Amino acid sequence: MHTADEILQAALTLPEKTRLTLIEELFNSLRKGWRQDVWDRWATEAEERILAFERGEIEAIPGEEVMAELRARHAS
Repeated sequence: MHTADEILQAALTLPEKTRLTLIEELFNSLRKGWRQDVWDRWATEAEERILAFERGEIEAIPGEEVMAELRARHAS
């Protein structure tokens, strides 16, 4: 039996596309135990936000601004 560290080290030697596939498979294996209805609601929410953005109903905020605001909130 291999340790988690041995598996990680071996995985890091794989080509990028293979590593991405592995990540996706591992993530999906965890997700199976989570509530599907929660995932469905998040997917619906994300789709609705994308459509609202495309219709011009909401604006995007640059990531740098978001991160700066979060740092400021948590600094105090």
